[in-house]
Amino acid sequence: MKTDIEIKSTEELLSELGVMKTGHFVLTSGRHSSFYFEKFRILERPETTSVLCARMADIIKKKAGPKIDLVCGPATGGMILAFEVAKILRLGCVYLEKSESGFCLLRGMRIPIGAKTLIVDDVLTTGKSLDAAHKAIVEAGGSVVLKAVMIDRRKAKDSLDAVLALYTAQGEDYLPDQCPLCTADVPLVDPKTGREILRR
Repeated sequence: MKTDIEIKSTEELLSELGVMKTGHFVLTSGRHSSFYFEKFRILERPETTSVLCARMADIIKKKAGPKIDLVCGPATGGMILAFEVAKILRLGCVYLEKSESGFCLLRGMRIPIGAKTLIVDDVLTTGKSLDAAHKAIVEAGGSVVLKAVMIDRRKAKDSLDAVLALYTAQGEDYLPDQCPLCTADVPLVDPKTGREILRR
């Protein structure tokens, strides 16, 4: 018998957890947006995280079949999701940590030469993090065969190789000097701290 969480749609679960916030936010990319996905509202609920990762794994299995050798999760939220997806797929998992040049493997982790690798991440906005993760995996000797995210919020879908997404939400984001929210003097907030950012 399915649990109450398993019965609900992905959109219902994200809504109930308060994952999507509206306002005027500066994203990790530096761009501004009227909405923000707070992935930690998902990650602080292990049971819901497991259900959503199981749905991601189902999508991945249908797309990739037996091709994948290894799962890789970029810091920070991607690590947790990658672990759960790897457990469901019964695969090994490595983690990329942030460095000045992008991402790197630390703590003795390695990727076998030629390993067919799946990247699992949380929220996709511009694709820069996935690109950096891809580069790190190739430099370590692996081969990226698939990329999957929990939430894809890109406006333009052709800016990156095909990415599997559990949930897609198109929205506007802007360069700071072209942001209509700034023009309208809507307070700018750092979504990680909840604090207003004073603009010059």
